[in-house]
Amino acid sequence: MDKKKLNLVATLAFAAAAGMFMIGSTNGHLTELLDFCWVPVPLGVVALFAASKKEE
Repeated sequence: MDKKKLNLVATLAFAAAAGMFMIGSTNGHLTELLDFCWVPVPLGVVALFAASKKEE
């Protein structure tokens, strides 16, 4: 994948984690989102590492 797509995937993953955290902490019926808001973060980290890797 090219760097633009990997940066997009990382941004979406971090935005999803932030959204899950905010919705889970404000809505009493959706507290499960607060428990699992960390799940998209590893995908974002891997995508950032892959995007920052030098091409040889």
